[in-house]
Amino acid sequence: MEFEKYLGDLLPSRTICETEHFSVIASLGPIVEGYLLILSKEHYPSMAHIPEKYHSELASLHQSIHSTLTKIYAPAITFEHGPMPINSETGSPAEGGGSCVDHAHFHILPFPFIANHVISMLKNQFSWRQIRYYNELKLQVESNTPYFFVETQDGSRYVFDATVAQPQYLRRILASFTNAPERWNWRLFPETERIVTTVKRLRAKVIRV
Repeated sequence: MEFEKYLGDLLPSRTICETEHFSVIASLGPIVEGYLLILSKEHYPSMAHIPEKYHSELASLHQSIHSTLTKIYAPAITFEHGPMPINSETGSPAEGGGSCVDHAHFHILPFPFIANHVISMLKNQFSWRQIRYYNELKLQVESNTPYFFVETQDGSRYVFDATVAQPQYLRRILASFTNAPERWNWRLFPETERIVTTVKRLRAKVIRV
C-alpha cells in the first residue's frame, strides 16, 4: 500500500474521523499542514457518481471539516479531480480530470491565498459553470465528461470540463502559490512529517460529524 510505503511504523493510521459512508484521512504529500481527503467508503469513480441519498451526509461532513480547518489553520478550499469511466458499462477504469486515483475523494486543505486567482486561471482554460449543490455534478456523469470541482473559501462552487488535463493539475496550481511549487507530486514529496503532525493535531480536536 502507498500508505505503508511512505509512513511505515511512523503512523498506524491516517484516519481523522468517519461517518457511515465517508472517511476523512490525512493526504499523502500535503502541500500544507492540515491537508485532508474526504473519500467514499464504497467505490465510485468520482464524487459525481455518489448516490444522491448520501449528499446530505457528505455536505454535513464537509462543513464540519471546513469549519475545523478554518479555526485551526486558515480558510479551507476544496477540490476534486473528477474522472469518468472509460467503459460506462463496466464502470472502470476511470480517466480524465487530472486524476491519478480511481476512487471518489475530495481534497480539502487550509489555503492562505486568494482562491479567486485559482478560479480565474481555470476559467481562462476550461469551460465552466457555477453550481450550488453536489447533485449538480451528476451532469458530468450524464455527459461522461471528466471535470474539476473547486469550492472556494467563501463556499462558491465551480465545475470545469477537464477532458484533457495534466495529472494532479489542481495540486500543481495550488502548489505554485507556495514557496515549494515542485511539491505538487506526492510520490516524490510524501511529506511524512507533515502528515504525522496533521493527524496528531486534528485527532486531538473534537470534530463533530
